[in-house]
Amino acid sequence: MTAVYLISSLLNAAYFFPIVFRAFFTREPDPAFAGPMKEAHPCCVAALSFTAVCSVILFFFPGPFFWLADQTTRNLFGL
Repeated sequence: MTAVYLISSLLNAAYFFPIVFRAFFTREPDPAFAGPMKEAHPCCVAALSFTAVCSVILFFFPGPFFWLADQTTRNLFGL
């Protein structure tokens, strides 16, 4: 199992290295992406805002989530 985790970690590092290298260590931006910046589509902003608000609510009021998880576990496993 340790070998599988090690190989998986190495493959992930090899996959992400070019992305990180381009993002932080190149001096000139790629001309293919040098177009004008635009605001994100409202659906994208709404989805991210909804997720952020739900995360904050879940942080302050975790009780209903734990209750739902407990009920689901009890129903699935017959506890």
